[in-house]
Amino acid sequence: MITTRFSIACETNKMPGLPQENVFFQGAYRRPDEYLKAYARASESRDPFQVYAIFSAQGKDEVAAAALQRVMKAFGERVAKEKATPITNFEILTTQVVSELNDLVCDISLSGQGTPLRISVTALFIQKNTLNLFHLGNTRALLLNGNRISRLTEDQTVTRKYIKDGIISPADEHNHPERNVLTQYLGKFEAEGPVSPEKRMGIKLSAGDEIYLVGAGVSRYVPESVFAVIAGRSSRPETKSSDLIKAAKGAGAKGGISASVIRVVGVQTDSPVPVIVPTTMVPAHTSPTRSPNGISQPVSDQLLEKARSEDSFSDYTSAQETSEGENDENRGVSKMKKQTIWKKRLGVILLPVILFVIFVFIGYFSMTAILHFRKAGINPEDNNIGTVDPSQIQNKVMYAIADQLSVFTEDNLESNVVYYLKRGESVRIIETGNSFSKIETISGISGYVLSAMLSETDPTIGEEIIEMSSDPTPIPEFTTLPVETVPTTTVEMTETLSTTTAESTEPTESTEPTESTEPTESTEPTESTEPTESTEPTETSETTQETTQETTQEPTQETTSV
Repeated sequence: MITTRFSIACETNKMPGLPQENVFFQGAYRRPDEYLKAYARASESRDPFQVYAIFSAQGKDEVAAAALQRVMKAFGERVAKEKATPITNFEILTTQVVSELNDLVCDISLSGQGTPLRISVTALFIQKNTLNLFHLGNTRALLLNGNRISRLTEDQTVTRKYIKDGIISPADEHNHPERNVLTQYLGKFEAEGPVSPEKRMGIKLSAGDEIYLVGAGVSRYVPESVFAVIAGRSSRPETKSSDLIKAAKGAGAKGGISASVIRVVGVQTDSPVPVIVPTTMVPAHTSPTRSPNGISQPVSDQLLEKARSEDSFSDYTSAQETSEGENDENRGVSKMKKQTIWKKRLGVILLPVILFVIFVFIGYFSMTAILHFRKAGINPEDNNIGTVDPSQIQNKVMYAIADQLSVFTEDNLESNVVYYLKRGESVRIIETGNSFSKIETISGISGYVLSAMLSETDPTIGEEIIEMSSDPTPIPEFTTLPVETVPTTTVEMTETLSTTTAESTEPTESTEPTESTEPTESTEPTESTEPTESTEPTETSETTQETTQETTQEPTQETTSV
């Protein structure tokens, strides 16, 4: 047997077009004549089979309010039928209830000329100390167990699907335009797909646990931090439900403001005969909360604002888990969902990076292969040819930078030399290799020269030409004529002949001068060959013993011709 104390609070919508909401508690719900003002109820129950639910309808105000009344009535009739017999299979019960209510809403929509109706529902079934529930839409159920608060349901909306797929972040959900667009709801036609409610079964309850059912307005406008502050107090359930309504209105909610708090007062599983206490409805007590020491604790705007700015949710967790050691299967499902979400997010992030790296490698190796084959195609037989375009070096004129620059037959230093270039001599480049360049000289000689010994500019340009201090003409070694018969044109020859005559020995019989050695008129000096004082005949002009008549005639003839 389980004993609970519950409180229901609903606020009248302040603007048209907002969701119409209603609550179900132990066979009772809000009637049409009670919509004109705020609705609040509180009671206690020891019924072994307790049912609580919250409904939120989207559609035209009049149609949605009327449809909710019919849905609440049908749901109450089905609950009364189930109380007569113990529930043996909750999944079958959920399927039957959801199917009946969905058909009813579709019929109402068709009877209203096809007016669309979408109704969210979260229903709790407490049997002994076990909680089962099913859920459709964007109403919520939460469980406070000790100091841990956890969500029992997940919104079935478009934005929640976006978050799972990694399209938007949870922070963007609050102001997203599709936040209230439902993916699962009552009133779904067959063409729109099957109705698939979320189910939670086998949740064990203990004394002190609290279950919260909240509507669309409360879940949207009351931050988790404020919700945690209100839920964490030791106040009565009716005070907590009232505080949740005030917090939603203070944050700007104008409709869909409903809250229900069910507290487990006690659990007794060994009682053979359950005692049922009539669930007499009384107005909710909305006086300020009193702490154990008697000090009032009203919910003020300053407290709610402070709760919004502080991280008051640090002592709780919003994960869909129950207390430790219980509901291992549900905990495992929640972890699998988280892992799936993270895998999807990692996939969205890593896939573009991986594709980028792959394409970079493909591009790199493709360009390398293209350049390799292009280089091989230029001159596949000569691996020494560089990457210079042949059109840039062919027929180019360059100059040797050193004298006696060797021109080889082949592009190596051990080959034969066919020509020597002078410094500044120009050549035509035929082709260029790593160390040697093939050239052609002006005379048509071709060969190989060290590339480093060639320059694009003539190295002799700008160099000064050294003037000669003397005539480079060589001096003959065969001078035997007397000095007076051999006129010269330079001082050097005169000095040489004088030195030779001085060193000669005494004359022999064969050294007597012949008739041909006598000076002639043609040997007289011209203006350009005026003899100097050193060219006059001297006493030392006699020939040596080694001079023969034959050798003296030749210079004589040459002198005569001059």
